[in-house]
Amino acid sequence: MYLWNSHALAAVLLMSAPHAIVSLSCTQFSPSPVPIPQLPDYFSPHHYLDATTLFHTEAIRQTLTLYPYIIDGRAFPSLSSIFATDAVANYSAPLGVLNGLSTIAATLEQALASFPATQHLLGPQTVRICDSKKAISVTYYRAVHLLPQNGTVGPGNILGGDSVLYAYGQYQDTWEKRDGLWKIVYRNLVYMAPLVTGIN
Repeated sequence: MYLWNSHALAAVLLMSAPHAIVSLSCTQFSPSPVPIPQLPDYFSPHHYLDATTLFHTEAIRQTLTLYPYIIDGRAFPSLSSIFATDAVANYSAPLGVLNGLSTIAATLEQALASFPATQHLLGPQTVRICDSKKAISVTYYRAVHLLPQNGTVGPGNILGGDSVLYAYGQYQDTWEKRDGLWKIVYRNLVYMAPLVTGIN
C-alpha cells in the first residue's frame, strides 16, 4: 500500500481547492459580467496588505457612496463625480449598454422619471486595487422604486403609496484613477433575482 507523505498530501489538497489559490487578473474583470462563483478568485485577501491600498480602497468606497444620493436625489449631473467621461455602463435589459457619461446620466434620468421616489441601499462591497491607476469592485445593492398612484408622477404621490418595485443585484465596476480621482470606466449591473412588485 502506498503511504502519502506530508508534502504529497498538501499538494493534493491544494489542487482540489482551486478557489484558495487562484487569483484572476484584473484585466479579465470586464467587459463581460463575472459569474458569482468566480468572484472570490478576483478578491483574494492578499490584495489588502498595506496602508496605501487601504487608502485607495476607502477613496473608492467614499466615491461609490455618492451614487444612491445622486440617483435618489435626481442629481444626475453629479454622476460626473463617479463615472469617467468615456465610461461604459451595461445596465442590462431594458436599458442595455450605455456609452459615455452623458448617455448614462440622460438614460437613468429618463428611466427613473416615472417613479415618484426611489431608495438604493448598498450592501457588502469588496475593492481590489490592481495597480496605482486601476481597481475593480463588487457592490451588492437593493433598489426600491415607489410606483405612482393613478398614473400620476410627483413627490405628492409618495404619501399613501403602497406599491413598490424591488430590484436585487450587484454592481461590478472597473475603476481608473484620473487627475487624482478614482472614476468608474466600466460598469456591469448584474441582476440576482427577477424584478419583484410588492406592497410597501
